[in-house]
Amino acid sequence: MSRYKFFLEKSVLEAARERVSHIFSTFDSVVVMFSGGKDSAVALELVRAEAEKRGLLPVQVVFRDEELIQDDVIDHLTKYRDYPWLNMRWYCLPMQSTKYVLGRRGRTTFWDPDRKWVRQVPPWAITTLPGLKDIKELFLGSGAGTDDL
Repeated sequence: MSRYKFFLEKSVLEAARERVSHIFSTFDSVVVMFSGGKDSAVALELVRAEAEKRGLLPVQVVFRDEELIQDDVIDHLTKYRDYPWLNMRWYCLPMQSTKYVLGRRGRTTFWDPDRKWVRQVPPWAITTLPGLKDIKELFLGSGAGTDDL
């Protein structure tokens, strides 16, 4: 399937605002996954502006803390967390991840309860999920296949 490039008669900002407006018009709820990086910060600011225009503040925000995050990013996220126009759910849950460094593959588990953590869990973080017996269920569901985690 070939792809064709065509140009819109509007700026990238105008197109982004239209897309965010469309999301609000289409869905019952809007949640922003926020990493603290510049891309998700722009997305969050676009959503904030649209939510404010529609009287739908606070913006619902989710941050998945992967433990190995630089202190300046954590400080930046903490500032955002304190803004009155958003409601941030900050998750610090054990989660396995594969990392590739210099051509080598390694696995690590963020917030692994069986090792010393790189930094402490913030006191406001969500560290458990109601009704979840085993954290593995969150990622693979109950039943077969959880031994891989």
